[in-house]
Amino acid sequence: MIKCFMELAKEFGIKAIDASKWNIEMGYDGVHFTIEGHKQFAKMLLRESNL
Repeated sequence: MIKCFMELAKEFGIKAIDASKWNIEMGYDGVHFTIEGHKQFAKMLLRESNL
């Protein structure tokens, strides 16, 4: 599925990041990030966004 999203983003000139590769720490429900997971996500997003 992610491959399709990335291809569409490229086709329409939209910058997209595949965060599924980041192995973010998830909470007990397996859906939401832990506090550390949020920090890790923000750090990786900034790195990938070149900000």
